[in-house]
Amino acid sequence: NFRWRGGSFERQYVWAPVDGSGKFYLVRSRQNLAFDQQGYMEESRPGRLYNATTYFLSPPTAIGIRAAAWEPIDPVADVRARWTFVPATLDTRRLPSYDYDTIEPFTGGARTADQSDGWNGAPDRYDWKLLGKRELLIGYNSYKLADRTLRYADIIRAHHLDPDLLRYERHRVWVVEATLRAGHYHPYARRIFYVDEDTWQVAQEEVYNKAGKLVRFGDHQMIQFYDVQVPWYAATIHHDLASGAYLVSYLSNMEPFPTRWGFKGRLRDYLPSSLRSLGLQ
Repeated sequence: NFRWRGGSFERQYVWAPVDGSGKFYLVRSRQNLAFDQQGYMEESRPGRLYNATTYFLSPPTAIGIRAAAWEPIDPVADVRARWTFVPATLDTRRLPSYDYDTIEPFTGGARTADQSDGWNGAPDRYDWKLLGKRELLIGYNSYKLADRTLRYADIIRAHHLDPDLLRYERHRVWVVEATLRAGHYHPYARRIFYVDEDTWQVAQEEVYNKAGKLVRFGDHQMIQFYDVQVPWYAATIHHDLASGAYLVSYLSNMEPFPTRWGFKGRLRDYLPSSLRSLGLQ
């Protein structure tokens, strides 16, 4: 949750739910995020980790939807606050929940809220155990996957991305096991995370159901943004093993809007009261 992600950034990217036959559609969004306690907000708020807005540009059913989020430092004591502006009704609404097993919109049911960006949010539905350190082949320095001459149709294939664009290195990872606590609900009964020792990013995730069967797998391709000294993802990929479907996120090969880093966020840009005026621009 607290790893270095550049302090502040504004980026445009796509994600694509891909069915078992390889058919997919693109969800395009622009995200603006500033970490509150690292000096990247003009006006800071106690207990806040970051402020974020998201603006959807596709598919047609999502165009114009805007969201604002306030992420707390302690997500157990202080619940994440998230609002959406819906242009069809001109309403700004606070979502009752956007945590844990909430299915993220426009992902085809392939990703829960706590899987975004490898892992995020409150850890209190699971018992956690550090299983140790091991060497593992993980997606690393995947610059071919980020090649801006590629089209999304060149990258996305049935069951997986084009394997010629993926790259793996042997790295040391921390192995972390999460087991669902008694009395709590989540469709993922047991999860194993492989966390890169150098960047603290989740490199891979194994997801098991209540019967102990491996049902989903996360394979996240990492990249280094050397110009700003930020390690992050070229893509995150969440596979559903039974159907052959998957979700790929963070592709930006065809996006004309370059990522902007290191600015000072203005509090008024992240207020829910600003979503309506921004959404009608």
